[in-house]
Amino acid sequence: MTASALRALIAAEIEKDNDKQLLQAYLVRKGPLLHHSIRLKGQHQSDKLYRFMLTYTRHAPDLLVDVRKSASRKSVDTLVEPFLTAAETFFLVPPPQASAVDGMLKMAACAYLCHRLVEELNDICHMCLGVVLWDHDLTHANLLVHAILGDGNANKLDDVVSIYIHALTQQKEGLFSNPAFLDMQAKYQERTDCAVA
Repeated sequence: MTASALRALIAAEIEKDNDKQLLQAYLVRKGPLLHHSIRLKGQHQSDKLYRFMLTYTRHAPDLLVDVRKSASRKSVDTLVEPFLTAAETFFLVPPPQASAVDGMLKMAACAYLCHRLVEELNDICHMCLGVVLWDHDLTHANLLVHAILGDGNANKLDDVVSIYIHALTQQKEGLFSNPAFLDMQAKYQERTDCAVA
């Protein structure tokens, strides 16, 4: 799926949600229940959370575009493409865990899956190959969305990410058995062994 098609899908859900204001109503209820360490100060907390959720969700297609460009520059594009395709699929065919919510919350859940999958992929590439695909830290944004979605829902989404990561790395055709990946990993280990010695 192209980034523009993904943006259009997200924009359509935002427009539908604006009519019903489901996300705004949810955030009005949820905002005061957030942990004090992430609760926003000042008035209009739900408006700020709403803008954050829109930005976070809209960011997902751009994240995938940026990671694809970075992967291409670093010659790991064929290795990471299955992960990025899986991240796009979350929006096209949301897993049941994301479908437990509706409207814009469903899009936010799909964006959370996308961001978390990229976060895990980046960690794998950094640890195993010394390659950083995305040099911005997604942790704080992901933690806030986790809290907004609620521990129960977000933990189920994290389980989905774990299942995808396991499948994309461990299965027969997975990353950890890919000869190109193993070759790059061996070269990276040689370099780091020499640096330590």
